[in-house]
Amino acid sequence: MRERVAPFYWAAAGALAGFGLIGLMTIGGPFLLAGAVLALAGLILLRTKGIWALFVGFGGLPALVFLLHISNGVRTALNPFCAEMRESGALAAGAADPGPVSLSCSFVPASY
Repeated sequence: MRERVAPFYWAAAGALAGFGLIGLMTIGGPFLLAGAVLALAGLILLRTKGIWALFVGFGGLPALVFLLHISNGVRTALNPFCAEMRESGALAAGAADPGPVSLSCSFVPASY
């Protein structure tokens, strides 16, 4: 039974530690601590059976979080309700790029 559950246990411990590491400046501390405690308990109880899943979970969850942020950014940039806002004044021929561009996405139905 332990051999079947061990990879899932290690993946959960790694995911908690990975999430805690990317969120360390805000709410990540308790998650990192929980992942470390689970990893230490796993070493005592499970030894090293399925420990490879710790590294999969540690890298997998943060990778999914970053992919979610990237996909949300792409969806926002391609949204037809996003208006590209530049600094005042249009670009003249040969003028330098005005700098950063911000996107403002909003849609208010006509009924409001």
